[in-house]
Amino acid sequence: MPSESDSSERISRAKKFHDELSKDCRLESAEQRYKFEVFNRIIDYAIVQITTLFKSLRDSDQVFTCLKPTTITETNDDELLKMSKSLIREYSDDISDELSDQLLLLKMTFSVTLSALKSIKDLAKFILITHSESSSSFPDIITACLLYLTLPVTVASTERSFSKLKLIKTFLRSTVSQVRLSSSAILSTESRRLEDMDTDKIIDSFADNKARKKSF
Repeated sequence: MPSESDSSERISRAKKFHDELSKDCRLESAEQRYKFEVFNRIIDYAIVQITTLFKSLRDSDQVFTCLKPTTITETNDDELLKMSKSLIREYSDDISDELSDQLLLLKMTFSVTLSALKSIKDLAKFILITHSESSSSFPDIITACLLYLTLPVTVASTERSFSKLKLIKTFLRSTVSQVRLSSSAILSTESRRLEDMDTDKIIDSFADNKARKKSF
């Protein structure tokens, strides 16, 4: 009489040799297949994307090193000029060649006060607010500081816009046109500015432009 162990289904196992790669292993269950073919791939993709994002931010931070207060106060003039030239080449459309002279002037004028500042954000506040009367002497430094401070915002805005699209384009709105979808996404992303706008005035202006009867 066959025993209970004989009647149970025999699990087929692949023989594994010492030189086999992990992809050669036979996946014995749906859970293992999901883990190796779906979950691990998603995690690897997320890690690559996050690593690339932080690498680009570190590279951008390295370009703006000449704006850090500690760099301005502790670096000699020749090295500071060299770093500023690198920033000018990277953002030649926004920053002029006068940035180098402005950094040297800033170092000479506020050498004692700059040592108390810790970041580029503090430097921007120092020029624009604390010493606003001198801000006209450092236009390129202000522009460079604003560029540096808005870099993380440009990254976050893209992620936020995709999140808004997921909320707008639901199953019931699957046939919405691309133009209307883009417009709805902009209105949703800039909702704070939309609250300050006079919608009645915008509607009246739109109705006047679309009216078939024109007043002469």
